[in-house]
Amino acid sequence: MHEASHGQKIKAGHVYIAPGDQHLEVVHKNGALFCTLSDGDEVNRHKPAVDVLFDSVSDFADNVQAVLLTGMGQDGAHGMLRLKELGSRTIIQDKNSSLIWGMPGRAHAISAHTMQSPLLEIAKHILNYAGLSRTEMQDILAKNCVGDVL
Repeated sequence: MHEASHGQKIKAGHVYIAPGDQHLEVVHKNGALFCTLSDGDEVNRHKPAVDVLFDSVSDFADNVQAVLLTGMGQDGAHGMLRLKELGSRTIIQDKNSSLIWGMPGRAHAISAHTMQSPLLEIAKHILNYAGLSRTEMQDILAKNCVGDVL
């Protein structure tokens, strides 16, 4: 896990966290993905804001798994819905394992998720889905049958 830095190349198997005072966006350049940090205004009263990150990956949404974990407010819910509509797999943490079901709860209320899962199973679901072919991924999303298998 890394605190993202501006211009940092994104590598497989790594996790990037936005610094506490900047928005994190992902940009696609020359066949690679890079972190971009911006000092824009608060979004949904947050900086960094999840919606900013989710909106930044919309151009390649069909190759995105977006996840919302426990948190206060509604940040990320509308960005997640846009990603779902563009073909992303969208996962929310379930109510029982959430300390505060604000962010995932809002995503649930607007049907922004394709799956909800207990916290301790989310990583397994992400990795299993990532190992599928593009056709298998599309079939799963079309059927909306992600259940316990994936």
